[in-house]
Amino acid sequence: MSTTHTPHPDSLEHGLSDDCPRCSEHANDPFAQLDPAHVEALWRKMAAVEFEHHGMYRSHAEARACRHLYGLGCFLQRIGIDPRAVQLDPPALIDTPCVECGTLHHAARCPRCATRRR
Repeated sequence: MSTTHTPHPDSLEHGLSDDCPRCSEHANDPFAQLDPAHVEALWRKMAAVEFEHHGMYRSHAEARACRHLYGLGCFLQRIGIDPRAVQLDPPALIDTPCVECGTLHHAARCPRCATRRR
């Protein structure tokens, strides 16, 4: 069920708001609920707080959302990739139709027909 945002400062700049039901939904499932620019902003915040020990989360909602990302960051660290060095490319994460079969995806190769993304 989708709720509406309550008035609050821009979440890209100020983080997810604790007093907003929609921000709470985003915090519970950031991968499904947020656009790529917000996921990137949360990733940068999580990397700074958890791996650089710099700063702190601005809200409980932001901390909940970053908890989801932290697990991925720990996995990357375990396989030798520094989570602080990961740069997300928001436009590359947006699903676009495959030029051959039309399947929506954001992978380098189409999962349906294996055509390379252009």
